[in-house]
Amino acid sequence: MVAFSRKSLPSLTLQDGITTTRKWAASRLPRLKDQATGPGLVFVQGGTFTMGQTEEDVMGDWNNIQRRVSVPSFYIDRTEVANVHYREYLYWLQRVFDPSDPVNIPIIEGALPDTLVWRSELSYNEPMVEYYFRHPGFNYYPVVGVSWQQATDFCLWRSDRVNEGILIKEGFVNEQGIMGQQGSNNFTTKSYLLDLYQTAPGKKATSKKNSLKTPQGQPRTKVTFEDGLLMPNYRLPIEAEWEYAAYGLIDQNPRPSRKEGKKGEELVSNKQVYPWSQNVNGLRDTRRGSWQGSFLANFKRGAGDNAGVAGGLNDRAFYTAEVTSFFPNGFGLYNMAGNVSEWVQDVYRPMNTLDIDDMPAPFRGNKYQKIYKRSNHW
Repeated sequence: MVAFSRKSLPSLTLQDGITTTRKWAASRLPRLKDQATGPGLVFVQGGTFTMGQTEEDVMGDWNNIQRRVSVPSFYIDRTEVANVHYREYLYWLQRVFDPSDPVNIPIIEGALPDTLVWRSELSYNEPMVEYYFRHPGFNYYPVVGVSWQQATDFCLWRSDRVNEGILIKEGFVNEQGIMGQQGSNNFTTKSYLLDLYQTAPGKKATSKKNSLKTPQGQPRTKVTFEDGLLMPNYRLPIEAEWEYAAYGLIDQNPRPSRKEGKKGEELVSNKQVYPWSQNVNGLRDTRRGSWQGSFLANFKRGAGDNAGVAGGLNDRAFYTAEVTSFFPNGFGLYNMAGNVSEWVQDVYRPMNTLDIDDMPAPFRGNKYQKIYKRSNHW
């Protein structure tokens, strides 16, 4: 029997194995890096705020009770979706799904916005019905008449086109192959990742500069989500995110006092009425007062007064305003008050005092119920 001292025995732990694996895979796994900002998006730093009705909500009811919630950081569009953006979506559908085939007609027509929302029996709005969505003069006005389902489908389409563009730009997908997609054989992020959509690789994918490797160390032409190139999906904001972004409370948080040792999150100011306000009067002034008295949103001032008097118009918008009109709020977002109503992801339903989750990102989703299997034994 040979005796060993403790010092002569090798000390092997799970961590040693992990360290060895990391060294072996260092050249094959992508390094940690920050996510790039998607086209048109603005980063909104999360925080806490009081969500729900204000004293000015004279028609407020119990469905919009005040509650303190936390919202994690997220990205949101800098502007509303404009007509030209949505027309790009329709153009893509008509290019990929041939309109001459009757099978594709429901796909194309199902995406068309309802231009009849402008029509009223007591108002002559026919020019808006005919021209607002398609005339180039309205390119950068917000698209209207879009249903919740159409808005959701647009988000999915936009996600796929952004990732498609990234793969083409980075040289991993051949642009000519993408341009030739037809019908159900079209690029989506999910179908690409699941190998359900095949396309010719780009120049970089087949060159020596390709840094993608398989676990066996062989060159890889297929991009995976773990490579860090593809973007997460676009989606509609949840109600809490939209309201938080609309207030632009980043300008309202005072700096912590070093002397008193107070933290910024404990000094969140009371809810403001307007997204551009920096004081109790709702006015956003520079030091010299150059913005004093300016209209900062598109809204109806009073009965019969939508834009003011000729020669001295106030918000200059009888109907809608361009998506970059007026001043942005503290997060750099335009038209978070006035102009048009916007969809959120939440499903609307009456609330009660228990219909609240103080965990981050409160969300009113579908109604979940337990499903019990029926038994023959009673």
